[in-house]
Amino acid sequence: MTIENFLQTTWKTRNPVALLLWPVSLVYCAIAELRRLAYSCGLMPVTHYDVPVIVVGNITVGGTGKTPFTIWLVDQLRKKGFSPGVVSRGYGRKNSSTRFVTPHCDPEDVGDEPLLIARRTGVPVAVSKRRTEAINLLRRESDCDIFVSDDGLQHYELASDLSIALIDGQERFGNSFCLPAGPLRERASRLNSFDLKIVKGDMESNEYSMTYVGIEAVNVKDRNKTRSLESLKNRKITAIAGIRNTLSFSDLLSGSGLNFTFIPFPDHHSFTESDFTDYLDQSDEILMTEKDAVKCEAFADSNWWYVTINANPTPSFVSALSARISQLKAELRDDFAR
Repeated sequence: MTIENFLQTTWKTRNPVALLLWPVSLVYCAIAELRRLAYSCGLMPVTHYDVPVIVVGNITVGGTGKTPFTIWLVDQLRKKGFSPGVVSRGYGRKNSSTRFVTPHCDPEDVGDEPLLIARRTGVPVAVSKRRTEAINLLRRESDCDIFVSDDGLQHYELASDLSIALIDGQERFGNSFCLPAGPLRERASRLNSFDLKIVKGDMESNEYSMTYVGIEAVNVKDRNKTRSLESLKNRKITAIAGIRNTLSFSDLLSGSGLNFTFIPFPDHHSFTESDFTDYLDQSDEILMTEKDAVKCEAFADSNWWYVTINANPTPSFVSALSARISQLKAELRDDFAR
């Protein structure tokens, strides 16, 4: 069992290991709260922009489907007449520079998730340890009139005009402890300050729901080549996933009627050709997530495929979001008139 799997199991209940780490989690929570208060009280500078900023993220460690949701959100903004840009930290990349993300970037330089967003949306994307610097870059070099900060709920330096929290409806908040005893980045009460809360799975009061839909399989080596998931039903498949919630990908494939051997990897795993050596001869097809595929293109074979996954929020969330976006658009128009 990997350390990541061990922690994920530990975080589900208030077991002896979690209780042993609980005093450390109290310190973590206190530091996180003091840091947030320092920004909200003006002790630390907060950067405001004259164009709307939408922040998307969660209060737990990974696994809530932020990337597919961000892609969906960008599409909604374009339908409303905006020219959106996306900023991200670029978690897992090998350098810390502020830079544009283009569809041809190396995921080692920009991060797998920003690269995927750039490819799927076609909008300007920038990465930086400080999201304000990423926004400043996009403002200088593009005509964006609204920004989406991916995984930015704990980046208090950047003021938001609309905050959207994503929640895993199955795991929720685990044992409700903060790191390292539990999965919380902040206390669960922090959710009360968010504008919209959307849940992957079962929702509670004041929350909206969404599902994820597997659309088709795309060839890793040649992205112009696609096939339906239906066409894979009678194939011998090895499915791999290097994401936080590997079970979500496995469940999606099972729900599509596929039979497969599933191999989980750590989140943001840097794949090499040797990771696949044991599965090539015993598989008709290799199936993976789109996020993993961007790191496998250089050595992929012709029978390697990734599944395009779309977020599908309920109509009630679409209506609530549309109302908020229309409000932001009106405010932007009023500011321009001044």
